[in-house]
Amino acid sequence: AVRQQIALGLQALSRMQMEGPQQVEYLRLRGALKGIGGDFPGAEADLKQAMRIDPSNDNVILQYANLLWKNNRKPEAHKLYAGLLQRDPTNRYALEAMGYLSRDLGDPKAAEGYFTRMAAAYPEDYVPYMALGDLYTAQKQYSKAQASYEQAHKRAPTNPQIIAAGSNAAIDGRQIDLAGQWIARATGTMKNDPHIMRETERYLFLKGRYLESARVGEQAVRKLPRDRDAAVYLAYALYNLGRYDDVLSLVSRYETVLPKESNFPLLAGHVHRQNHLLQQAIDDFTRALQKDPKMVEALVNRGYVRNDMQDAQNAVHDFEPALRANPDNAIARLGLGFSYLQLHRSRQALEQIAQAEKKMGSNGAIHLAKATAYRQMRVLDKAEAEYRLAIKASPNDVTLHNALADTLYHARRYNQAIAEWNGALKLSPDDPLILASLAAAHSRLGHRAETYKYIHAAEAQAPDQSAIYLATGEALLTLGDRNAAQVRFTRALDAPDANRVDVRLEFAKLFVHDGKYDAAKQEVGLAFAEARIGEASPITTDNLVEAANIFLAVHDFDLAQRYFTKARDMGASDDTVAIGLADTYIAQGKDRDAEIVLKSLASSPDYEKDNYDYQLAWGNIYNQRHDNVRAISAFARASQIASEDPTAQRGLLQAAGQEGTQVFPGLNMQSGFESGAIYDDATLYQMDNKFFGAPVRPRSSQESALGTTFHYHHGNFAPINGYFGVRNYRGSFSLPSEVAVVRRNTYDTLFNVGMSPMLRVGNARFQFTPGVQFTIRRDTESPVQMNQQLFRQYLYVNSSPLFQWLTIRGSAVHESGPFTDQNLSSRDLGASIEFEVGRPWGRTSMITGYSVRDLLFHPLVREFFTTDTWVGLRHKFGQNLAVTGLARYIRSWRVQDLEFATAQALLPGARLEYKFNDRWSFSAAADLTRGQGFHLYDNVESGFLLSYVKPLRRGFDDGSGRLSVDYPLRFSVGMQQQSFYGFTGGSKSNFFRPVVQISLF
Repeated sequence: AVRQQIALGLQALSRMQMEGPQQVEYLRLRGALKGIGGDFPGAEADLKQAMRIDPSNDNVILQYANLLWKNNRKPEAHKLYAGLLQRDPTNRYALEAMGYLSRDLGDPKAAEGYFTRMAAAYPEDYVPYMALGDLYTAQKQYSKAQASYEQAHKRAPTNPQIIAAGSNAAIDGRQIDLAGQWIARATGTMKNDPHIMRETERYLFLKGRYLESARVGEQAVRKLPRDRDAAVYLAYALYNLGRYDDVLSLVSRYETVLPKESNFPLLAGHVHRQNHLLQQAIDDFTRALQKDPKMVEALVNRGYVRNDMQDAQNAVHDFEPALRANPDNAIARLGLGFSYLQLHRSRQALEQIAQAEKKMGSNGAIHLAKATAYRQMRVLDKAEAEYRLAIKASPNDVTLHNALADTLYHARRYNQAIAEWNGALKLSPDDPLILASLAAAHSRLGHRAETYKYIHAAEAQAPDQSAIYLATGEALLTLGDRNAAQVRFTRALDAPDANRVDVRLEFAKLFVHDGKYDAAKQEVGLAFAEARIGEASPITTDNLVEAANIFLAVHDFDLAQRYFTKARDMGASDDTVAIGLADTYIAQGKDRDAEIVLKSLASSPDYEKDNYDYQLAWGNIYNQRHDNVRAISAFARASQIASEDPTAQRGLLQAAGQEGTQVFPGLNMQSGFESGAIYDDATLYQMDNKFFGAPVRPRSSQESALGTTFHYHHGNFAPINGYFGVRNYRGSFSLPSEVAVVRRNTYDTLFNVGMSPMLRVGNARFQFTPGVQFTIRRDTESPVQMNQQLFRQYLYVNSSPLFQWLTIRGSAVHESGPFTDQNLSSRDLGASIEFEVGRPWGRTSMITGYSVRDLLFHPLVREFFTTDTWVGLRHKFGQNLAVTGLARYIRSWRVQDLEFATAQALLPGARLEYKFNDRWSFSAAADLTRGQGFHLYDNVESGFLLSYVKPLRRGFDDGSGRLSVDYPLRFSVGMQQQSFYGFTGGSKSNFFRPVVQISLF
């Protein structure tokens, strides 16, 4: 239609043959029509001809300059406008054109000057003030813009364009109330102006009045169907009203009308995410980024959707460029933190979350993210605190209560976990997962009735859920009901929603419990094979860590180390992997390697105070090194973190029992009393029989001792050990210095002092304990034969398992001193060495050893020499029972002046050790003595000992603070007996003597 009108106009002009001034106007009009019609060469030719006829015609010059500007020949247009202003400095149209052209050429300062000159030349004209307002708005100088718009409005109060522009500048300057004041100036029919309607729509939206904004916006888009702001604000208002179908309809229409606008696919992505159509949301956000590659909001939202889809690695690729574009974007930092959590990069997650918290403050999402990070790092007390803060923000969120309870469970605080799950059960009654979790927690406390109660309830609520059978099976396995556990694991494997990897790993744990190590490894292999061929879910980092722990439990250290490394490469927490590797090295006796790995975590203070596994690993390292003080500190910290877990408690009681209670920092002591029988072996009776020339009656003695051991630690020096005590022997025995059997009631007062240095050769450790001992011996029944002063030098050696196969224990003793009531001195030499061959973690080991003693008296010719050789096998049945079969062969030789005698005896026997629980234990032993060639003194010697340990809590200062340490108060009672079944001498041949032991720390 426009082209038709232009053609008609040109035809009309062609019939008008004008000359002179009229011809100039004719050419100008024809040029203008041609320019409007797109015939730029023809328009230019007409206007140039007009200028040749009348070079000073301002209208023609303006017309030609406008044509050049429209044809993108801006410098030529600028030259014409400038020339016009030289002739007429106040030419209104030239000033206005130069202002706008300068803006177009990127020279806002020049544009401001031209508009200012125009305002000065035409003070009542609103146009220059409105142009200045637009210029300042574009430059974000909103206060200047508002001043200019006010001047324009003063000159044209009914001009809706000024009101719309003033409102727009106020909105862009975040002065929403000021925008409302501008809109309020529109009265009557001005309100129907489409631009005012658009600004009204924006104002209402920004005030949160979405329903009113949507109503005005629907009218605005009808009047301005291609206006970007009207359509975009309407779409956002509809989204905020939850009218998602209307949003998608609007987006579908305007993605065609405004194909470069990125907000429409962005909104579509929001809608699809709300409706859990995650892949469609990804496509929408990707389309928005194709339209605007720098659109941070689209990157951030796509990152969150990818997090929801467990695609954390690609989510990171969205959040990182978003943060490069806007480092202060707290939402992006929080999203990146959640991505790192999925990748188990906990430390990096905490860094991002901390930066997000600085910008956005604390909220439920922040606390949840921090709790998850600390939980992954096993800093469980901090995880607990963050979960509790998150629960304050969302008190009825069952998942948060479950997460808190699970954290308490893994912190070994089972009673608190039970309380939290009971609270969660009130929010979600009959939730099978909560019921199964309660069963697991009660099983850890040994509550059999409660465990079975919750197992039945959970399985009744979810008869076909694999996760429930896994949890109940694990609870049953904890109680030792392995058959019932196996049934549950089988059901879990057959369930429709079975995670076959998780189930097979549980089967592997079951086989570890049964000691079927090959079967356990086979289950791990099947789990990963099924995952590879697609019959099971993909392998996760948690699966790899769990598999590594299974290999560690079956003592396949190479595989354990390999799988921990795989888990780290796949994104498992560095902390979890480091502690797992440390445990692997500890199990192999490689304490130095374990130390290096653990020290890599020491840069974070969390691991010195708050991580149970970390402290437990350090305790095991120090325990291997016999560094009891540091072992006590580490085990005590672990025990405080997880007071209901027995592992750290066992280690603490062992280390504290060896070291004793703290007198002051650096000095520890332990006291004890013990009393038991002393039975002579058959070779002594055989030699007495030869010297006496007649059978000697069987005899026995009771030994009782009361004393205190001291351990002093100073700096990096080897520990100094000391002992002071009193020992009593009461009964009959054969004097080695005379041919006589005497009664004795002997009191020894002992004092010794020594050191315990450690020698290392590679990973092998040898602990030496050299020292000296002074003994004052006094007897009330046979003082002449017994009273003596003795000085002993001793050396004890213990090795760590060499090559994980051979453990060596040895001793060497030299003791000498004079008798006080006779001219006689003694010299006693003794040594022993024992080898234990077998893996430290193995069920069976061989024990063999040899000891020798040479007791010499002078000036009399008296000597007693004996050797003892033994060999045996020790086998462990599970964790609580160990049985040892041991055979000893004793050879003795005695010289009495010009006479001598020899004797030999074979002693096959057995030892049994059984641990009922952490408090009660039982041990028993039996030996059959058979003389070689002489059987009169063949006998059976046996005994048992029942022990009870009660922990007593005392304070302990390790130099970094006061700790509560449980020390073992041990009571043991039993009986020893010796029966000479072949003795025919007619005297008493059966002896029963009590055994009592009390250990005070």
